Amino acid sequence: MKSSLALALVLLLFVLSCSPAVIPAAEVPTVAPSATETPIPTPTDAWYGTPRPTGTATVTPTATPCPDGICPTPTVTPTATNTPKAPPTATPVKIAGKILFLTDREGGSWFSGPAVWMMDPDGSNQRPCPDPAAYDRALEAQKWSPDHNYRVFVGQDAQVRVEFPQDNSSWDVSKTGSGIAYDPAWSPVDDRIAFVSTESGAGDEVYTIRSDGSGLRRLTYDKTHAWDKFPTWSPDGTRIAFWSSRTGPKQIWIMDADGGNQSNLSQNDFSDYEPVWVR
Repeated sequence: MKSSLALALVLLLFVLSCSPAVIPAAEVPTVAPSATETPIPTPTDAWYGTPRPTGTATVTPTATPCPDGICPTPTVTPTATNTPKAPPTATPVKIAGKILFLTDREGGSWFSGPAVWMMDPDGSNQRPCPDPAAYDRALEAQKWSPDHNYRVFVGQDAQVRVEFPQDNSSWDVSKTGSGIAYDPAWSPVDDRIAFVSTESGAGDEVYTIRSDGSGLRRLTYDKTHAWDKFPTWSPDGTRIAFWSSRTGPKQIWIMDADGGNQSNLSQNDFSDYEPVWVR
């Protein structure tokens, strides 16, 4: 009996000596993994795979507080504005009643032609005409009767003729015989026509005649074979201007409608000629 207990005790000790000892593990603190920031991919172009530009952050300025609550009024610098200037307005020059004429005072040539000048009826204020085209308009105007129904011209027979444009009829007016007639100008107030003729045989002289061929009257008489040409009527029909070479160079002269009181308006050493009195 005692030997059995002893044997059981020996077996128990043997079993215990052969089993590994279980050592409790020390508690190890658990470390939670730190969060890893995942970079946001840069957007790329769907076609070429190139990065697209990203927006630029807008910085909002911070208002600076005003001392004592009083803020100064900001000074605004005005922007200079270029104001367009209006073109200068030409001062109108009165031409009606003036005598326009051609002159070589500015030189001139066969290419440039003579200059157009103007003067007052008394010969004063001689100066370049601001509207040279007015010369041709005035020249055409003096060919018409006061009622604008008849027109005077020089026919193929070198005589002054009057035409009635409404039916294309015309007739001779001058009929000076062997001489020729030209440079006609119709009076602005009646049926008298001034013209030039060589009928005297002494030179080119100024005459007047009525549109029906009556009332022929010679106005100039030059014994030096000088030229008296290009008569033109004053707007009231009381005087006639013309050019003459009686003193040498061509000069603008004036006389009464009956040929009296002839005087030189030009009074210079240039050539002034072919006057047209603007009506």
